[in-house]
Amino acid sequence: MKPTTLALKNFKAIGSNEQQIELAPITLLFGPNSAGKSTVLQSLIYLREILLHRNYDPDKTVLGGDWLDLGGFENLVHGHNRDESIKIGMTFDLTEEELPDFLSEHERDALDNMELPAVSDFFEDLETASIELTLSWSSSLHRPVIERFDCRMNDQAIATITSSLDG
Repeated sequence: MKPTTLALKNFKAIGSNEQQIELAPITLLFGPNSAGKSTVLQSLIYLREILLHRNYDPDKTVLGGDWLDLGGFENLVHGHNRDESIKIGMTFDLTEEELPDFLSEHERDALDNMELPAVSDFFEDLETASIELTLSWSSSLHRPVIERFDCRMNDQAIATITSSLDG
């Protein structure tokens, strides 16, 4: 699964105009000081922390250890304004590799018995997948929450999950 695009809105130096950053096997970030180069790198670490460790308010991260302090949600949201929501998304190219099969033998047999197509057949024409998260500060919980999660496949909406700010 190769990441191809990073989308950011209200994340550190990136304000309310959503930015799409094309990623390639080698992506070079260059520019003057305070141009947002570290913002791009920190957003990737933040997304990893959210997805793998459910840490929406990270100071320290598993990947960064003692070397990287993200400063928590208030430091990550544009302008340190907790009334704003962070949007962060990633698109993946799925054409170059086979998706993993997590079915047990029992589950495969059950699908066969119901004469349903194999799970891999559902994804035969799948070329891209993308996710987008909207994180907002919950005043009642005193922490950030995922307010919205969107999933798309081949640019078609597959799922949207929303949550209230009180959880």
